[in-house]
Amino acid sequence: MEKRNTGNSCNKVITMGCNSPKRWSVSVAIILVMSVVTACVGFYILTSGSSAEPTLRFVSIIHRHGDRAPEVSYPLDPYKGESFWPEGLGALLQRGKIGLYRLGTFLRQCYDGFLSAKYSPAEIFILSSSTDRCLMSASLVLAGLYPPVGLQSWNPHLKWQPIPIHTVPLPNDDVS
Repeated sequence: MEKRNTGNSCNKVITMGCNSPKRWSVSVAIILVMSVVTACVGFYILTSGSSAEPTLRFVSIIHRHGDRAPEVSYPLDPYKGESFWPEGLGALLQRGKIGLYRLGTFLRQCYDGFLSAKYSPAEIFILSSSTDRCLMSASLVLAGLYPPVGLQSWNPHLKWQPIPIHTVPLPNDDVS
């Protein structure tokens, strides 16, 4: 963050780079609020007592990747190295994976009357940033949202099915 003072207290200019912690936390807060509001509105609509079929036409769900390890460490960081972050810096934590799967099951409960029980590519389109943690996050939400049923169950010991996740190249992505 750069502060420039020209002598007059009214002429302060504050600029923040893309990696500024303040800007990052504001972005995370906005995305989190949008996700919670979307989920709550959907939940409210479905629990209001009316039938699910006549009115819903489109739903857009935006969520951030799950809890992850820090991306960088500092010189005297006691929690650095593979012994503390076995999946690597910036990777999803186990609790992040669990939370995203639960988000998928929550969305299944909320939109069960609107979404078919079976995955259909004509019904849903998934777009993710191309970083590993974002792709894994999308996969986990989809695992909870579309457990395989009927012919989609290809392994009786695995309640998961592959669902395509589309990406955009990192230079064209707004936030990675």
